[in-house]
Amino acid sequence: MIKRFVFTVLVLFLAFEAVYAFQTTVWNSSNSAVNISTTALCTETGATGIRGVLHGVCINTAAAGSVQVFNSSGSATNPITGVYSTATQVPCNFYDVAVTSNISVNHNGTADITVLFQCY
Repeated sequence: MIKRFVFTVLVLFLAFEAVYAFQTTVWNSSNSAVNISTTALCTETGATGIRGVLHGVCINTAAAGSVQVFNSSGSATNPITGVYSTATQVPCNFYDVAVTSNISVNHNGTADITVLFQCY
């Protein structure tokens, strides 16, 4: 009887934990293979201004150049990421950083990059 009870509790616990194993967040994306001169990605203004979350930066197709992301409204101030080369294709770099003014990206070169973000 006790074994059955422990087994039932264990199964219920594991089933409940499995629900949290799946991420259901949908991220916006900005894909570019051309130069972008420090452009703001969030356009809607929420109740507390333009805020957001930078989820990640992906280099899909490598080419000479660089990319950097800022916590700003279209200017190269308050960097979130360092300047990193787009000359080598790498998996996505994930940050999950909250920003307080906007998410701006500066992309030099012709590498195909994707920026994953949310605005609120």
